Amino acid sequence: MELVAETQEPDPGPPPVRSPRWRGSAESLFPALMCDPDGYTDAVRVIGELTAALRSSAAGRTGLALAVADPVDFLASHRIKGSRSVPAALLVGVACEIRERELPPEPVERTPAPDGCRIVHEGPERAAHHAVRGQVFVQEQGVFDGADVDARDTAPATLHVLATVGGEPAGCVRLYPLHGPEDRTGDWQGDRLAVLAEHRTGHVGAELVRFAVATAGARGGSRMIAYVQPVNERFFRRLGWSVVQESVSYVGHPHVLMDIPLTAGA
Repeated sequence: MELVAETQEPDPGPPPVRSPRWRGSAESLFPALMCDPDGYTDAVRVIGELTAALRSSAAGRTGLALAVADPVDFLASHRIKGSRSVPAALLVGVACEIRERELPPEPVERTPAPDGCRIVHEGPERAAHHAVRGQVFVQEQGVFDGADVDARDTAPATLHVLATVGGEPAGCVRLYPLHGPEDRTGDWQGDRLAVLAEHRTGHVGAELVRFAVATAGARGGSRMIAYVQPVNERFFRRLGWSVVQESVSYVGHPHVLMDIPLTAGA
C-alpha cells in the first residue's frame, strides 16, 4: 500500500518548524545513487560530515529548518565539500532526517477519528476515493504522472474503500484477490492506501488497513500482501504485518513487500 509554500516577508525569522521539508530525503536518495553508484561513498562522507555538524551545533528542529532552507550556504558555512553527483539539498535533507531521529518526539495534536470505512461503487463516493488518491500520489508525492488509475480499477473483483471524517473524504484504499502464477491460493493485495495530510494523526490509515484485512478475510482470503513505502514499514509492523522482501521496485520506486495472515470470516 503505497503508503505520508512559504511566504517571504521582511526579516521573517527562523523558517516555520511545522513544515519539515527534510522528511522523505532518505527515500529519494536511493534512486539518485542508482544513477551513479560510484558516488555512493562520496555521498556517505558528506552526509556523515553534515550530521556531525548538526550534532555539534545541537541543532533542534528550527536548526534543521534553517539548514534545508539554504543547503548550499549550510555546506559552505561548515566548510564541507559537497558531492559531485548528489544535490546539496538532498544531502542536507538526509542529514536532517538522521538528526531528527535523535530529538525528543514532537507533541502531536490528534485530528478527529474517522466515521468509518466502507466499500464504494460508482458515483460521487467513488469519485471521492479517486480524488484522495490523486491528491496524495499525483499532486503531493509525484509517484504517478497525471493519474494513478490502472486496469485494476476496472476489474470486477477490485474493491474500492473510502474513509470519512465528519462526513468528508479523508482516506482510501483498494484491495483485490490475486490469481497470478506466483500467487498462493487465497492471496489478496491491498494498495493505493492514501490519507489526506490534515487527517494523518487521526488513525485514519490504521482503520483503512484493518478494514481491508478484515474484508479480504471475510471473502475467503488467507493472506494479504502490500508493497509499502519504506517510511511506512514501522506503521505496518505495528498493525501485525511482516516483511517478506526488502528493497523491491514497485511503480518505479523502492518499496518493502509485506504480508499478514487473514482470518476467515473476520
